[in-house]
Amino acid sequence: QVPKNRSRAIGFIIILLLHVSTIHLKAVTFKAPSGQLLGRNGALNDDAWSFFSNPAGVAKMLTPVAGIGYQNDYFLNELSSRSAMFVIPTSLFVGAAGFSHFGFSHFSLQQYSLMAARELAPWLNMGMRFNYHLRQQIGSNNYGLLTIDAGLQFFPDEKASIGFFVSNPAQVKWDLVEVVEYHPTFVASAIQFQPVSALKFELGVAKEMETLASVSFFMEGALHPQVLLRCGAASSPLRLGFGAGLLWQSLIFDIGMNHHSTLGLSSSFGILFNLPSIKRRQSVAEL
Repeated sequence: QVPKNRSRAIGFIIILLLHVSTIHLKAVTFKAPSGQLLGRNGALNDDAWSFFSNPAGVAKMLTPVAGIGYQNDYFLNELSSRSAMFVIPTSLFVGAAGFSHFGFSHFSLQQYSLMAARELAPWLNMGMRFNYHLRQQIGSNNYGLLTIDAGLQFFPDEKASIGFFVSNPAQVKWDLVEVVEYHPTFVASAIQFQPVSALKFELGVAKEMETLASVSFFMEGALHPQVLLRCGAASSPLRLGFGAGLLWQSLIFDIGMNHHSTLGLSSSFGILFNLPSIKRRQSVAEL
């Protein structure tokens, strides 16, 4: 029965991936330093920063994690983002809550999210995120919007991974005064190959509605057991990303830089704090 179910799941995921276009990711309020900031589309993020991309990425986490982050586009304070989140595993699922804030006093976008992810099998993760978006503009009313995101991550063997997620699949719109404005809808998928435990290669494709497809490449390698080096590239338009991760006791420091072919440099920085005193009782794989 298990091989049969696995074959059906493989077929279902491949069909989804074949129907995926791609995303430009400009709709993401906060670009994580280990993911979207480097050009990565986020479909195969597997750390706590998955809270801001594919919710399935936290399904295998065993200990609670708290994190804060800051992002700045093109060295303009008006295009900066702040974020915070908390991820906690339970015996039934991994839950998370957090927010991000983009903009300044005259215009801002805030996103408050609740998320749940579960390891359905040792080779399959699934996650869902519920978002409340708050739009504030000086001289105008405040507007709110509810959206849902969902994602899958599939592991056909020890060296290969496939990820897929979609944001706002219902294509919910902003109902402004006498104007209806689309909230971005996008889908993303990625394939990862890990020849050895200390090296990852990832190829992704993504599309936001009514924009050109974006193809991305990402690589991560361990320079030292406590130091990770990352680089990435994405198209439409060309963006190059470089970053690093530093592990020190219960803290993880992530930093990323991105160069836009026309607009210049952007940066993102984050700190994750692991709480080893509270451990997940039992993973799905052990049940």
